[in-house]
Amino acid sequence: TLIANHHNSTMSVNSTSTHKIKIYQCFIIITLVFIFDQVAKSWALNNLALHKVYNMLPFLNFVLVFNKGIAFSLFANSSVFVHSILIASSIAIIIFMIFMLRNIFTSTMLHPIAISLIIGGALGNLSDKLLLGYVIDFIDLFFKGWHFATFNVADAAISIGGVLLLLA
Repeated sequence: TLIANHHNSTMSVNSTSTHKIKIYQCFIIITLVFIFDQVAKSWALNNLALHKVYNMLPFLNFVLVFNKGIAFSLFANSSVFVHSILIASSIAIIIFMIFMLRNIFTSTMLHPIAISLIIGGALGNLSDKLLLGYVIDFIDLFFKGWHFATFNVADAAISIGGVLLLLA
């Protein structure tokens, strides 16, 4: 019995320790996504002219735009009240995702990584909204005449996180 109790307490310590490592790693991912996003946006602001197209690769342009709406510029021309609701919704979603992150105990790192990417990206775009009143977008992917919506590093992190959540 003594050995079994010792074994169980060791397992408990290890699983708690593993969870803390995951939380620590998630915090690093969130921070790196946020910093990379903000540095990329700062570079775009300092090096790109508004609405001017810079051809980078056969499938990639840089075009600086200010998105006052949400994804795909939805609600861009809405009232201050609607924008306030959207910001409050973003904050609520981030808090919910942090709560989810704190309560994930899985054997795979896919869920925590996905949620960390989403949180980091959401914080990057929320910070733009709060500080500037708009989100800085500048990445324009295209194929022949079809262009995807202009986006930023935060949007890419959110999208990758979403795909990872679906795959997990």
